[in-house]
Amino acid sequence: MSKETTRQNILETALQLFSTKGYSSITTKEIAKKAGISEMTVFRHFDTKRSIFTSVIQELMYAPEMERIHSHQFTWNLKEDLTMIS
Repeated sequence: MSKETTRQNILETALQLFSTKGYSSITTKEIAKKAGISEMTVFRHFDTKRSIFTSVIQELMYAPEMERIHSHQFTWNLKEDLTMIS
Protein backbone atom coordinates (compact mmCIF):
# COMPACT_ATOMS: atom_id res chain seq x y z
CA MET A 1 0.00 0.00 0.00
CA SER A 2 1.45 3.38 -0.97
CA LYS A 3 1.99 6.16 1.54
CA GLU A 4 -0.85 8.22 0.03
CA THR A 5 -3.21 5.22 -0.06
CA THR A 6 -2.47 4.52 3.60
CA ARG A 7 -3.09 8.15 4.50
CA GLN A 8 -6.42 8.17 2.65
CA ASN A 9 -7.39 4.91 4.34
CA ILE A 10 -6.71 6.46 7.75
CA LEU A 11 -8.77 9.55 6.92
CA GLU A 12 -11.70 7.60 5.52
CA THR A 13 -11.70 5.22 8.47
CA ALA A 14 -11.49 8.11 10.93
CA LEU A 15 -14.37 9.89 9.20
CA GLN A 16 -16.53 6.80 9.50
CA LEU A 17 -15.67 6.33 13.18
CA PHE A 18 -16.00 10.00 14.12
CA SER A 19 -19.37 10.14 12.35
CA THR A 20 -20.78 7.13 14.16
CA LYS A 21 -19.20 7.36 17.61
CA GLY A 22 -18.05 10.96 17.97
CA TYR A 23 -14.60 12.46 18.28
CA SER A 24 -14.18 11.93 22.02
CA SER A 25 -15.14 8.26 21.93
CA ILE A 26 -12.58 7.23 19.31
CA THR A 27 -8.90 6.48 19.91
CA THR A 28 -6.05 6.31 17.44
CA LYS A 29 -5.79 2.64 18.34
CA GLU A 30 -9.37 2.08 17.17
CA ILE A 31 -8.72 3.99 13.95
CA ALA A 32 -5.66 1.84 13.28
CA LYS A 33 -7.46 -1.42 14.01
CA LYS A 34 -10.43 -0.56 11.78
CA ALA A 35 -8.05 0.60 9.00
CA GLY A 36 -6.09 -2.66 9.24
CA ILE A 37 -2.80 -1.00 10.15
CA SER A 38 -0.71 -0.49 13.29
CA GLU A 39 -1.17 2.50 15.54
CA MET A 40 2.47 3.41 14.81
CA THR A 41 1.55 3.72 11.13
CA VAL A 42 -1.19 6.17 12.06
CA PHE A 43 1.40 8.26 13.92
CA ARG A 44 3.78 8.14 10.96
CA HIS A 45 1.13 10.05 9.03
CA PHE A 46 -0.43 12.22 11.75
CA ASP A 47 0.97 13.70 14.97
CA THR A 48 -2.24 13.56 16.99
CA LYS A 49 -5.88 12.51 16.83
CA ARG A 50 -6.70 16.19 16.45
CA SER A 51 -4.54 16.43 13.31
CA ILE A 52 -6.42 13.44 11.89
CA PHE A 53 -9.72 15.17 12.62
CA THR A 54 -8.52 18.44 11.09
CA SER A 55 -7.38 16.63 7.95
CA VAL A 56 -10.71 14.81 7.70
CA ILE A 57 -12.52 18.15 7.75
CA GLN A 58 -10.17 19.86 5.30
CA GLU A 59 -9.63 17.04 2.83
CA LEU A 60 -12.72 14.88 2.92
CA MET A 61 -15.50 17.22 3.90
CA TYR A 62 -14.77 20.89 3.42
CA ALA A 63 -12.45 21.12 0.41
CA PRO A 64 -14.34 18.88 -2.06
CA GLU A 65 -17.66 20.56 -1.31
CA MET A 66 -16.18 24.06 -1.56
CA GLU A 67 -14.48 23.14 -4.84
CA ARG A 68 -17.79 21.92 -6.23
CA ILE A 69 -19.56 25.10 -5.11
CA HIS A 70 -16.75 27.30 -6.40
CA SER A 71 -16.63 25.74 -9.83
CA HIS A 72 -20.37 25.49 -10.42
CA GLN A 73 -22.47 27.69 -8.19
CA PHE A 74 -20.81 31.00 -7.34
CA THR A 75 -22.68 34.01 -8.67
CA TRP A 76 -19.84 36.36 -7.62
CA ASN A 77 -22.38 38.42 -5.68
CA LEU A 78 -20.89 38.46 -2.19
CA LYS A 79 -24.17 38.40 -0.27
CA GLU A 80 -25.68 35.61 -2.40
CA ASP A 81 -22.51 33.50 -2.33
CA LEU A 82 -22.05 33.78 1.45
CA THR A 83 -25.72 32.92 1.99
CA MET A 84 -25.37 29.86 -0.24
CA ILE A 85 -22.23 28.68 1.57
CA SER A 86 -23.76 29.09 4.98
